[in-house]
Amino acid sequence: VRQLIKSQRVQNKLGIVFEREKDKNQRKDFIFASAKKREAFCQLLQLMKSKHSNQDEPDMISIFIGTWNMGQI
Repeated sequence: VRQLIKSQRVQNKLGIVFEREKDKNQRKDFIFASAKKREAFCQLLQLMKSKHSNQDEPDMISIFIGTWNMGQI
């Protein structure tokens, strides 16, 4: 993760810039159920960066995002 971009117009929208390869970035936008949940997600990312890094300011973290297909439910 290179950058978090909080939308000012849409309070529950978050853009995340991912580093794919050297000098190549990809942006994905995510919509949360509420602005409060977006803020909680951002705080958890910051906490994860600080807990799992030996540096004062880590360069990047990795995130796995998956879904579960429930079929016709």
